[in-house]
Amino acid sequence: MMRSRSRLEIYLDLMKEVPSHTDLTSIGKELNLPLGDTRKHAGSLVSQGFVRIAEQEKSRAEYELTAKGFEAVEALRMLANVDILLSSIR
Repeated sequence: MMRSRSRLEIYLDLMKEVPSHTDLTSIGKELNLPLGDTRKHAGSLVSQGFVRIAEQEKSRAEYELTAKGFEAVEALRMLANVDILLSSIR
């Protein structure tokens, strides 16, 4: 059985997908999340300043990472690399 992702894991996965998929429908499909959950999590990231709504065309908003979002994703990539390095030493 697959374990559930934590909210933090979902936020990180969403921030990693934003550069390649700007609309929530595509992001939700990539992350295997219902559209309602994707909207909720994206809204939280917008309110925290990690993601911003770039433009709204027709009824679709397009999202992009802010500088704060890029910094968070980069910091997490560095931590993941350190974790991989540490696990190889053990």
